[in-house]
Amino acid sequence: MGRPEAERDQTVGQAKAKLQAKLDAAQNRLEARRDLIKGKIEDIKREGEAKIKSLHEQAVKAKSEMKVNLEKRIAETRASHQTRVEKLSKAWQLVKEAAAA
Repeated sequence: MGRPEAERDQTVGQAKAKLQAKLDAAQNRLEARRDLIKGKIEDIKREGEAKIKSLHEQAVKAKSEMKVNLEKRIAETRASHQTRVEKLSKAWQLVKEAAAA
């Protein structure tokens, strides 16, 4: 049990109601922030996938030398995107674990 919850359990009457209101407000802010972070992670995933798809479409239409360059950019972009998504996923997991504690 966290410190604010322990403090709430020791208070009585009107003070307890005020403390509970503060806890509820903090919980609501935390949930809103988590939703915002989760949305940003999903946006980054979609943007990265769209960029990779665009590069792939360009590579399909390109001539041989340009095609090699585009394939290289696709591989670099895909690797960068994958690394970023993995880091964001780990960060998201830490946020969920911290919220559960």
